[in-house]
Amino acid sequence: MTRVDGTQIDALVAANTESLEPTPQSHSRQRHAQHQENAVEKSTQESKPEEAQIITIDDFTKVDLRVAKIVDAQHVEGADKLLQLTLDIGAETRQVFAGIKSAYDPEALKGRMTVMVANLKPRKMRFGESQGMVLAASGDGSGIFLISPDDGAGPGMKVR
Repeated sequence: MTRVDGTQIDALVAANTESLEPTPQSHSRQRHAQHQENAVEKSTQESKPEEAQIITIDDFTKVDLRVAKIVDAQHVEGADKLLQLTLDIGAETRQVFAGIKSAYDPEALKGRMTVMVANLKPRKMRFGESQGMVLAASGDGSGIFLISPDDGAGPGMKVR
């Protein structure tokens, strides 16, 4: 082994300082334009978080919307916003927990028709299993409004 002199190391480092500097990556104009478009799209999406994502008709047909009759409605003990609804959807009844307690008296809901998502994956909750979702509209402090079909619609009818 031979000893390396410090001046030799300094000379090697000085000779290679150009190769140690980061080189700017050259992008084609097209790639730069695509990057700018993606940045604009991303910032537009972030600035409008409540805007709905566009879906196809095939996506929509995956959702099984059914007319349902509210057979029973009860307060859920220990829940501030939930009502337990028993829904008749024609061939079967379903239990659904809905966050509509602030807007509806359970007794007034009995016998009312509404629309539900029938093919939503059941969700285990602290109070039981919710087997769907009722549709309701809401806005900025204007309340909660259950979606109701016109007269003549019966339990189990598909919404198309």
